[in-house]
Amino acid sequence: MDVLYGLFILHLTNAITNRRISSNYDYEEPYFFLHFSQSGNRYVSLPVTRLVKVQWLANDDLTNRCEISEDPDQVHNSLKGIPHERVKRVSERQMEGIINSCNQSPQLPIETLPSAPQKIKPVFIWPGTRWCGTGNVSSGLDDLGWYREEDKCCREHDLCGDIIQAGGTKDELVNDSKYTRLLCSCDDRFWHCLREVNSITSNAIGDFYFNLFQNQCFRMEHPIIQCVAWHSKLLKKRCQEYEFDYTKPKIWQWFDAKVYTKL
Repeated sequence: MDVLYGLFILHLTNAITNRRISSNYDYEEPYFFLHFSQSGNRYVSLPVTRLVKVQWLANDDLTNRCEISEDPDQVHNSLKGIPHERVKRVSERQMEGIINSCNQSPQLPIETLPSAPQKIKPVFIWPGTRWCGTGNVSSGLDDLGWYREEDKCCREHDLCGDIIQAGGTKDELVNDSKYTRLLCSCDDRFWHCLREVNSITSNAIGDFYFNLFQNQCFRMEHPIIQCVAWHSKLLKKRCQEYEFDYTKPKIWQWFDAKVYTKL
């Protein structure tokens, strides 16, 4: 598979450089090349994302236009609705080769898209999935990534029927975070689904969402009196067990994320 994939990348980079397009490939629509790398900042858990869009133009030479983006929002929006077969995840070496080939095109040099500094909310899709992340890049409900079982868990989670958007409210409950929060039962199903898949990827996603991201959920429950069981890690504390006042009616309340542990 790696050899065939390398040949595919080589063919495309040659096409970019030499502006020769084989009739075996359909280049009427753009191809997207995606690379993820670890951030150099030890406190940043999200990978650095780089996307190159290659568009062949319908003229005598079939010249190409290349666009590169490292802005998470732009990457996410660019991939919305794009068929899976037109998005190719590449290695760092392959990505550099594609960018170099784009720069060698004498007619249409690579264009670096400006970032949107006013947008500080990170957008990230887990490598090999279409639904796992802050949003999705699927073309429909049946569009799943390489990690199908993990993606099914994320798809169900994304389709949770009761959410509070960032800045939104539900009765007296106000979501003052930068992220959407979900009904606790949706988070609970997500937690169990990832554990049942029990793969390296599902456990990594579970660890990221529940242990690093630590997004709160909400549910209707009797008023909380106090926390009776805490979990502490890296100077962060979150409650895992609560004491409730059963003499009062249930109300909507926030609850800390459940600690994720693999099977």
